Amino acid sequence: MGINSRLRMFNGYGGYGFPGLMGPGAGTSFLSLLHSLLNFNVSILTEGDVAPTVGLLVGITPHYVTVAGGNAPVTYIPINKITLVTRVI
Repeated sequence: MGINSRLRMFNGYGGYGFPGLMGPGAGTSFLSLLHSLLNFNVSILTEGDVAPTVGLLVGITPHYVTVAGGNAPVTYIPINKITLVTRVI
């Protein structure tokens, strides 16, 4: 079995071609997961913070995310400092 066949086997499925063994979002990049939260209320915890930044996720670049409302009018957060992102309902 070639490497391309093995990669196809893991694409969209869990380990060894069985769905769900690698969890949701397996094979999905962090940026595409962030884009799925665009224009939703989110809570973002960064390295060293005690309290998360809460607000509407309004912008995503390869280096920063922009959160509006919530704790401050506009907050720019470096992507490499993000520890946890959750959707606030």
